[in-house]
Amino acid sequence: MRKFVVVLICSLAYQNSICQTKTDTLKLDLPSIEALFLQRNLQLISANYNIEIATALKEQASYWDNPVLNTDQSIYDGQFFKHTATRGQIFVQIQQLIKTAGKRNKLLLSYEDEILKSKEGWKELLRQLKFSITQAYLGLEQSQSYLTLNSNEAQLLSTLVKASEERFQKGYISLKELTRVQALQQLNSKERFDIQSEVLTQQQYLKALLRIQNDTFLVAETGTPIPASKFTLEDYNGLLDSANKNRPDLNLAKLSAQQSLHNLNYQKSLVYPDITAGVEYDRLSSYLPNYYGLSISLPIPLFNKNKGNIKAASAQVLQQKVQTEDLQQSIEKEVWASLSNYLNVENLLMSGAVVSTSMQEMMQKMTESYQNRQINFLEFIDFFQTYKESNKLIIDRKLLWWQSFAQLNYSTNTTLQIIK
Repeated sequence: MRKFVVVLICSLAYQNSICQTKTDTLKLDLPSIEALFLQRNLQLISANYNIEIATALKEQASYWDNPVLNTDQSIYDGQFFKHTATRGQIFVQIQQLIKTAGKRNKLLLSYEDEILKSKEGWKELLRQLKFSITQAYLGLEQSQSYLTLNSNEAQLLSTLVKASEERFQKGYISLKELTRVQALQQLNSKERFDIQSEVLTQQQYLKALLRIQNDTFLVAETGTPIPASKFTLEDYNGLLDSANKNRPDLNLAKLSAQQSLHNLNYQKSLVYPDITAGVEYDRLSSYLPNYYGLSISLPIPLFNKNKGNIKAASAQVLQQKVQTEDLQQSIEKEVWASLSNYLNVENLLMSGAVVSTSMQEMMQKMTESYQNRQINFLEFIDFFQTYKESNKLIIDRKLLWWQSFAQLNYSTNTTLQIIK
């Protein structure tokens, strides 16, 4: 983690911070914050253990059942544990369970499905968390931009209030007009407090996701421009193909359907009885002094033919098929909605009025005009609100574009390329 020297900052209000505190500042853009997130997020680390658990369970299922040792011998026949060539019975048997109808292999297929589902589950969690952290980062960037705008307004209003107080002392303006100018400054301070509170909340959420120390202050990169677009409605089929290929939730649904088929095959194999075979030795309790025998036992499938479990497994196959089809349709609608929303935002940005980059300079001139009594207070307030809303519009339009682009990435689970 890149750390900067100690700075005096307790919020993103660079010039109007409400307190001074020693802290480390970490400046991040979206790619670097995603990279840091992959390394540190505890939910992802925890979910990764599900893969190890599923792998271990498959390994356990691959083992043969342990053989069973049975023994029987005389304890007392006038004497305790008297075993000679002519007295004292001893019986020893070793048995092994042999599963038939490929039960073990069919069960292993189900465990293999579980491993693949664990991997796709990790990917789905990653997709969800990446979208959440992207939204949180964009929110922090917006709030930080608001705070910079508020700081610029605060400087302007501070100069204006100071000049107005001097003019009031000279009798050039009324107390009412001075009070209204001071009210603007107080409103600016209240807005700054609200934005700072929002920044602190966003900071707390991002630090929790990234496991960053509390005394580190995150600074979002605010200078990233809105890239040009290259997507149209004709790209829908390609985006849908990407979603069908890359969406972990769809892969999870397909794997669940596959696992239900494997489970059905396994339940059908349980109709066939398993065999327990063994060898045995018996001394002095049979028609021969030393008896060697072979034992075989198996249940007779007369009453229980596993019909209930087979019916349940068959119903589960149909259920998983319906759920997969439903998810497939939902993804089609989601990709279409994401692309349509993205294109609507593009049209909004292209058709909207362009805010002049010299708005700050114009605001400065309007302030001077007001101080020189070339315009009245109502005209100044009207332009001040226009200035404020226009700058917010620039910030909001940028956020809106990145949010729509992030949603398009989320719905296809693809890092789409853009023209910068």
